[in-house]
Amino acid sequence: MKKLLKWIKKHKIFTALLVLLVAGGIVFLALPKATVTYSEERVARRDIVTYNSFVGNIQPSSEIDLIAKASDVIEKVYVKEGDAVKEGDLLAELDTDTLEYNIEKAEKNLEISRYKYDYELKNATSAQQRLLLMNTTGESLKISEMELDRLKDTRKDYKIYATADGVITYLNLTEGATVTAGMSVARISDLSNLEISIRIDEYSVLNAKEGLPVTIYVDSTGKTYSGSLAKIAKVATVQGGVSYFTATVAFVADDDAHSGISAEVRLIKANRISVIAVLSEAIKYNDDNTAYLYLKGADGSPVKTAVTLGASDGKYVEILSGVSVGDIVLYTPTITNPMELMMQRSRS
Repeated sequence: MKKLLKWIKKHKIFTALLVLLVAGGIVFLALPKATVTYSEERVARRDIVTYNSFVGNIQPSSEIDLIAKASDVIEKVYVKEGDAVKEGDLLAELDTDTLEYNIEKAEKNLEISRYKYDYELKNATSAQQRLLLMNTTGESLKISEMELDRLKDTRKDYKIYATADGVITYLNLTEGATVTAGMSVARISDLSNLEISIRIDEYSVLNAKEGLPVTIYVDSTGKTYSGSLAKIAKVATVQGGVSYFTATVAFVADDDAHSGISAEVRLIKANRISVIAVLSEAIKYNDDNTAYLYLKGADGSPVKTAVTLGASDGKYVEILSGVSVGDIVLYTPTITNPMELMMQRSRS
């Protein structure tokens, strides 16, 4: 007895664990056995529709960036971001003071050069001298005249016009600021004709054809629109080892379909009308991945029945063989968990 007490003192942790295991086993045996409860559903015919789903963003069907063609100070801006414009509308003007000064200076210099040329040509003493003047000073005058014409032609670049109908969605024009030739100063977007840009993976593209109808769902507004696949790229883009095809979806937008917001595009993959179907949660699988479910037998007990599956919309699964309309399926067994019972008893 003393040796036992000594051993227990030496192995306190082990002894405590052993006591807990024995006590737990006694409680477990004292609990009622787990029970199984089945829900029932009668087999019926249903429509099964499956989709290829793609996520994209709403965008204008066309956008045009306006590029400054001259460098100077912005004298006047006639529009602001968000304004609707028509092709040919004047958007802004640049200060032309420096340009006009350079034109006037070039005109005066050209006038003086012409007078000098005419005087020297008139007073040339030989044909050879006249020919030399024509080939040198004369050609130089022609170049100066062309440069003056070019300078005058740039006057049109100091006025920035809308090149299409649309809405100003980007504006980089501020009175008093300076623009540089080649700089993007505005963007005109056609918001009256919106589209959605999506990526179609290499497996789904076989089901995608230009002109096919699609359903568009915008989560942020909760609205649904009808549309169609307008264009699908002929060549795949490979990114990170994954291939996809860019595509655009055409649809008729309303005031809530704003450019830039995300949208889900659904393309019908399978449309099974009035087929035998059961709840997907009723389907079970054998080790070899063959499907089965439980039918209610004559005595009310479950009868394991092999089935062949068809299309699924996530909630219901088409049954190609194994059941008939009117059969009762037993599904979703609810198992009473002994640990849950212990927790309930401790709270009561």
